[in-house]
Amino acid sequence: MSNKFRREWKYSRECGICEYCGKYSSNLKLIKIKNSGTLIWTEKEHNFYLQPFWCCGICLNRLPRLGVRSTRVNIMIREEPFDKRLLESGHVRNSLVRKMKSLEEMFPEEIDGIFIIPTSDLPDKFSKKTNILVSFKHLSLLNYFRFVIDRDVCLMDIWKSGASDFQHRANFWSTKNTRMLLALGRIHFQSDIISIWVWADTRMVSIEFFCKAPVTMTQAFPNKVLRIV
Repeated sequence: MSNKFRREWKYSRECGICEYCGKYSSNLKLIKIKNSGTLIWTEKEHNFYLQPFWCCGICLNRLPRLGVRSTRVNIMIREEPFDKRLLESGHVRNSLVRKMKSLEEMFPEEIDGIFIIPTSDLPDKFSKKTNILVSFKHLSLLNYFRFVIDRDVCLMDIWKSGASDFQHRANFWSTKNTRMLLALGRIHFQSDIISIWVWADTRMVSIEFFCKAPVTMTQAFPNKVLRIV
């Protein structure tokens, strides 16, 4: 493949919500904690905070006082185009991938790309499926993570729950994004040949994070992704 079709994709964001304190900041840094110091975290919190996350300057100054050691990180992912000629056959797998691509055209304000993750970069349980990655433009996992981890319920549980929890149904994102996540979850669980992943900020997580209880967050860390063009 010609190098002119290759590019490096870098996580880059300066303004937004700090993934540690939950407050807006105009000076975010992407960090990874190397030692949690005196902080006591559950196993699930470790799963979240020992991966790279966006941190504001106030938290960066506060964490060392708790004995936390962190380092600045840059995450680089090579993006390559996926040869759409491979999708021209009538195989049901190709039909599903083409339909997933249409989401980007239908929801341009919410979705900025549909990708395929090479199976070599994923856990074995996903190796026999085509792994579709849906990249959302504005989807922060922090508030959702804190809410569902504390209660061990997922987005699907909240959406189906009674009136007492109705206020939480679209608290994390817009109703449109929430409905899309639930729809992607149904596709994931009903298909034997594709798995769905969600790209939100620095994280690529299995759609099961939103639709399966007890809540677990399976993350992917690929060296490259293939954009469906």
